[in-house]
Amino acid sequence: MSRSGTDPVRAVPAIVRGVWNSPRLLLMGLLMAYRKTISPLYGPVCRFFPPVPHMLLKP
Repeated sequence: MSRSGTDPVRAVPAIVRGVWNSPRLLLMGLLMAYRKTISPLYGPVCRFFPPVPHMLLKP
């Protein structure tokens, strides 16, 4: 803990957190776009249930 009593992880500026999370958010956006646009064209061809893109977006 720092001298001020706050958690150092929470003291990270919002801009740094935004830059740190941007690759994750980009990947999530690409997966959601795939699920909405390309995946319906192929139909239910995945042998796994639930499909892999669905599991990747699970928290």
